[in-house]
Amino acid sequence: MPIVRGAIIGAGTVGQGVYNIAQQRREELKQKLGGAELVIVKILVTDLTRPDRVLPPGLANPAEILTDSIDEVFRADVHVVFEAAVGEEPIFTYLQRAIVEHGCSVITANKVMFARYGAALQELASVTTPPPTSPFAKVFVGFEATVAAGLPIIKPLQSMCFVHHVRKLEGILNSTSNYILTELRLHPERTFAEVVATAQALGYAETDPTNDISGSDAFMKLLILLSVAFGQQPDRASIPVVGIDSLTPEMLREAAAKGLRYRHIVRAELQIPTPQLPSADDGACGADTAAWSPTCAPTAQLVCSVRPQLVGPEHPLYGMDGTTSALSVWTDYLGCVTINGPGAGMYPTASGMMEDYAVWMHAYKRAAPAA
Repeated sequence: MPIVRGAIIGAGTVGQGVYNIAQQRREELKQKLGGAELVIVKILVTDLTRPDRVLPPGLANPAEILTDSIDEVFRADVHVVFEAAVGEEPIFTYLQRAIVEHGCSVITANKVMFARYGAALQELASVTTPPPTSPFAKVFVGFEATVAAGLPIIKPLQSMCFVHHVRKLEGILNSTSNYILTELRLHPERTFAEVVATAQALGYAETDPTNDISGSDAFMKLLILLSVAFGQQPDRASIPVVGIDSLTPEMLREAAAKGLRYRHIVRAELQIPTPQLPSADDGACGADTAAWSPTCAPTAQLVCSVRPQLVGPEHPLYGMDGTTSALSVWTDYLGCVTINGPGAGMYPTASGMMEDYAVWMHAYKRAAPAA
């Protein structure tokens, strides 16, 4: 299998990062992935005539690779689509067509689309077979980069859930909000507006930072995590979402005086009614065994929130400053496990997508016919 034909939807920051890594790591990936060479044959953009478009360095033949037609992308006989666009539509329709009509695998960083349509895409992939000419045995949907860029959260959580039962998770999933809260704590003389402007100047916040500071961005990421960790998504309206713009200078000063810190935290917990709490006499559900299962408390309720939360030094997210993203997961066998690192940016996000590509290559490559 000498060539893997790839396409990128979206030529913005993340799309360019995917292209750059594919070029920079071309030979290394080829050696590590059984001789298969990834070649980006098409990049879908919304406007070919845009005068201020920034193209990836080294793109030698933009006229041949760039297109504004999804049909032209599919005519290029691609094996995998890297989706680095924004919004739900027409992106979901494009990926749906890629899977159903062309047996193509998809790797996405689009949290808004995936929070709503991720389950549908995975179901379509599970019942779709690539064409006989494809070098791949199954259709794959990768979404590691939807939650915390290249920070490995999705795949470890999926692995945990084979053995462990997740009881609770708490995370800092918006690095912009975390940066703003850190700066306001370290420099109390600065105003909220001043710190937001600095975040924008540094590239941490968008021109319109509403999704970051309102909690909307973190909310979408929580929905994706709920599907992985608990196999469900509660009704969206039932989850309170409060942004960091709800905090006042007085609240921040009072927290600092008490040695506490505000973190913008997504939270989900299986709450067990008191009569169903395990006891030592409950056998497999007993308090003296780690092998507790949600089936021991069939009416356990998944309670979720997205809001600023005060944490003390004992909390695993207390020390996560700056643009750090982090997720703490409480399970029956492991207790609390925390993963943290950079959770945004061109290369962190693009690297998460490329890691999904490597997983796909290892897991779904069609076996060579016997000699």
